[in-house]
Amino acid sequence: MEFLLVFSLYRFILTGILIWDDGDPILKWLERSGADPKETIYIGDTTYDMECAQAAGVDFGLAVWGCRNHAEIQCLRRLERPQEILALLEEDEEA
Repeated sequence: MEFLLVFSLYRFILTGILIWDDGDPILKWLERSGADPKETIYIGDTTYDMECAQAAGVDFGLAVWGCRNHAEIQCLRRLERPQEILALLEEDEEA
């Protein structure tokens, strides 16, 4: 993932847009950024986040450090610590 794309996502999240709905905010970000949904992962800590990622057709990573019911939430990746997000970016650069 390119730095610009990561920075763009960071700015998008900071805008305060509620993400947990029918996936529209993620779809709008994908459209604006030109990111490929097949290469995108949305990271969150609630069932609502998971549902939003599913509705947008992107993978979901569970931020376990902020989650109360992590055993009940389906995800592609379980992230135990925020630092693991950086590992995802490094994996992407190696691919």
